[in-house]
Amino acid sequence: MKRKINSLLRSEQGNIMVVFAFSMVFFLGLVGLVVDMGLVYKEKSDLKKAATTAVLSGAQELTNGDAARVQAVVNKVLASYQAQSSLNSLQTDLNQQVKVILKKQVPLRFAKIFGLNSMTVQAQSTAKVFPISGLYGATPLGIPESTPITYGQTVALKVGAGDANTGSFGILALEGKGASTYEETLKVGAKLQVSVGDIIGVQTGNISGATQNAVNYRISQCPNPSGDWTIRECARIITVIVYKTYSSSQIKVTGFAYFYIQQQMSNTDTTIMGTFIKRVDTGTYGPGSLDRGAYMARLTE
Repeated sequence: MKRKINSLLRSEQGNIMVVFAFSMVFFLGLVGLVVDMGLVYKEKSDLKKAATTAVLSGAQELTNGDAARVQAVVNKVLASYQAQSSLNSLQTDLNQQVKVILKKQVPLRFAKIFGLNSMTVQAQSTAKVFPISGLYGATPLGIPESTPITYGQTVALKVGAGDANTGSFGILALEGKGASTYEETLKVGAKLQVSVGDIIGVQTGNISGATQNAVNYRISQCPNPSGDWTIRECARIITVIVYKTYSSSQIKVTGFAYFYIQQQMSNTDTTIMGTFIKRVDTGTYGPGSLDRGAYMARLTE
């Protein structure tokens, strides 16, 4: 009897060891699967970051009329993330949006015991452009919202005495009245954010000299060849406020436009020669802003 009991115990111990061994293999497989899924999640997260940065950067070139410029920026960003080989699709709609789809095959290590050698991860992002509703750095120059804009055509911004009310463009007391305040704001842009709906006073008096000083200063800060407004950092590009009349001495902001200064001003000039351009830049988004070529990029997926 004792021998039979001992034999039964040895048999049960053997079965327990077999079950334990299989359980350990299964448990280690599950742990390995968790590790692999963590790796997959990280790869997908990294792809999403790369796609998001790529479309937001590429969107900056959507208004320059060349899809190749958008693609070049997207490729440069993806290369910085070591994700250029993951580019599956690039869709560019000039003046509208850019969409990127990335795909990557992620090799698995521990999940192989379950027959899984790799897994495909995908990430996509789309950035669209919208009219800017608020921004920093606006200049104290304005255009009535009823004034038609032809992009790329040379025009003159009138800044002589009295032109705030009688000329095509308004001179604004954006950061206060006075020629010196006006000149400084035109040189470097407003320090406070200007937004659609803001009420701003009109600047009066002869400010031609202040305008000449500010315009020539801006040109000196942008040594790039004249006429290339696609260069991102250039002081020749100024933000003009689009407005409608609010009272006899005030205007109401309804949008923004970008203007590229083409040439210096002499001490007898009363106009700023340049052209309106379309441009994607930094700003805030909000409904109600008129579309006058000043845009910001926003993720839509």
